[in-house]
Amino acid sequence: MAKLGNLQGLSDLAKAATGKKGKEVIAINIENVVSKEQIRKKFKNIDELAISMKEEGQQSPVIVYPKDENGKYVIQKGERRWRALQAAGIKTIDIMVNDKELSELDETAGELIENIQRDDLTPLEIAYALKVFADSGWRQKAIAQRIGKNAIFVSTHLSLLKLPACVRELYDNDICSDTETLNNLRLLYDLNEEQCSAVCINALDEGITRKQSRDLLNDAKRIAEEASSSQDSDAVEGEAQGSTNIMNTFEAGEAGEASDAGDSIAPGPGANNGNEDALPAIEKDKDWKPVEASELIIVVNVLTETDVVRGILLLDRACQNPEEVWVKVANGKSEKKVKVLTSDIEIVSIGTL
Repeated sequence: MAKLGNLQGLSDLAKAATGKKGKEVIAINIENVVSKEQIRKKFKNIDELAISMKEEGQQSPVIVYPKDENGKYVIQKGERRWRALQAAGIKTIDIMVNDKELSELDETAGELIENIQRDDLTPLEIAYALKVFADSGWRQKAIAQRIGKNAIFVSTHLSLLKLPACVRELYDNDICSDTETLNNLRLLYDLNEEQCSAVCINALDEGITRKQSRDLLNDAKRIAEEASSSQDSDAVEGEAQGSTNIMNTFEAGEAGEASDAGDSIAPGPGANNGNEDALPAIEKDKDWKPVEASELIIVVNVLTETDVVRGILLLDRACQNPEEVWVKVANGKSEKKVKVLTSDIEIVSIGTL
């Protein structure tokens, strides 16, 4: 018996050695666990998870803070599991107490990273989480580095916080949750409020696609540019309008480039026209054609301090710093050439004159 007692003592010692304080999984009454304000506002497929909980049980613990002043454990991670257990009518819950002190930003970053990896957050939920960092004075590049995303991701999501009411209505009614489409409509509103409002009313019944939003925005840009150019001198009009039309042409065509990549391009009437220097037409069995570098048009998204704008990469110059490039972007009613970091641009499409 003494040996059995000693063995029991060794077992207890082993458990004590391996079970670090605050890291043990314990089962408690689910009523002793409460929620806090989460990044995620919409919890999907709770009923399906509840059925899984009934059949297979809880597979991983919910991470909680130590007991609060009310004697309750507040959820840190795993609210979806907690909700599913409640929906399943299960009275106990497995928890793991995390006694490490976390700042509000650390908590937000942890939730954000976890849910982004699982694709559980909506675009606006991500936007409001990123706003916590922005309101604390973090630059977009620093936020991107903290959550493991690029700066374009951060900027495009933060831009969703500027949605006008008519566009926000599409989001709230689950008509559209595509980040690019929402931002295209936001920019359309800035150019033409009445048109955007009419588009949104129609979209409430018929929906809207990303390509439709691109086309609408490109048309509005073209009309605005033409109205502005008509007030300028002929010389200025020729220079500004030419490059703007190129940008709009390739913005509008970017959605179709992927599906059209394998199509052959037949030479039109009068192709080559006796010019021996003309480039040959693309062969039927190829999805590319040779071009001169000077004829390339590379459309890019450019990250600024407050937004992401569309521009054209300038190929007629090279920076001394290989990490910098020049791009041409819209500047109100005109255009300007700016030098930016290569890490702050994202290629949208590549075409030719």
